[in-house]
Amino acid sequence: MIRNVVFDIGMVLINFRYREYMEDLGFSKEIKEIFCKNIIENKLWGDLDLGVRSAEEVIRDMKDSVSEYPAEADAFFEQINDIVESFPYALPWIQELRREGYRVYLLSNYPKDLFALHAKGKFTFADAVDGRIVSGYVKMVKPDPEIYKLLCMTYDLKPEECVFLDDREDNLKSAGALGFHTVRFQNYEQARGELEILLRECGSRGRHKIQAEAEMFGIDHYAISVSDSEKSRVFYEKLGFRVVKDYQADDGSVRILQMEKDGFLLEMFCYPDSNPTPDFVETLNTDLHVNGAKHMALAVEDPKRAAEYLLKEGLIGEMPVINEGRLGRPYFFIKDPDGIFVEIITR
Repeated sequence: MIRNVVFDIGMVLINFRYREYMEDLGFSKEIKEIFCKNIIENKLWGDLDLGVRSAEEVIRDMKDSVSEYPAEADAFFEQINDIVESFPYALPWIQELRREGYRVYLLSNYPKDLFALHAKGKFTFADAVDGRIVSGYVKMVKPDPEIYKLLCMTYDLKPEECVFLDDREDNLKSAGALGFHTVRFQNYEQARGELEILLRECGSRGRHKIQAEAEMFGIDHYAISVSDSEKSRVFYEKLGFRVVKDYQADDGSVRILQMEKDGFLLEMFCYPDSNPTPDFVETLNTDLHVNGAKHMALAVEDPKRAAEYLLKEGLIGEMPVINEGRLGRPYFFIKDPDGIFVEIITR
């Protein structure tokens, strides 16, 4: 049974339109060919994908390789956000697969900084998937078998329950050797048709009824207990929450606040005889072996900018360390007035 669909990104979900991009920049045919040979087709681009050297260092070497065209090189990298465009079918295809009950993941060779840039403004599907492994963040590239193993380990996937779509035969061969089903992507109509046949043959349609029934469950709220409801209200208001319900018992025995942000409810209970936060929650990551709720997370576009805002508003005392994140998304933690952790993670 196939439960998971794994997509490559370049030339599958996005058009890597580097020739059109250079035409947009006004490059002559001669300069386009020189840049294709010395930048796009150069092993230096592979260094960007792998992420073992800094982007600044690799780009400097790329510019050196076309040193006779300094103005064109500067323009090429200054406007590189426009070198890709999502294919129109990308988001609807992923949404359809998820509605049918499949989980959808991305597995891509992609430079770290370029991925962060394009995920913000060019990838229509960035927030529609269940997870992703990007080479520039994990410092390994397809067709290295280890990157496929990392995907499975990270998201608890079984290769035989996954189908992988990629436009490169060598990448598919590595996936197939590990037990993945594969589809060679040549164009949307061809790949969609082959995927539908494969999903039907593998008997995965029976999963859809279960998924449809599960749609009755919607996200409602996350509940915490606090010692001072006013302090907590002010704290979470500065994170963008607003009060939607405020219940206070006539005898003063409890106050229940519901605060909302982007359709998500945070419910706070405050009792006069509340107990302090347990000691094991006071230090991040020391309690992960203890079962139970750990933290809630808020997504931001730029974690550094978010940290600067929190510092300015007095919600933190010093600039936090922004961690890379084993799942490829930079993050840091803050504590609310009761020491409850709130994760600030890159969208």
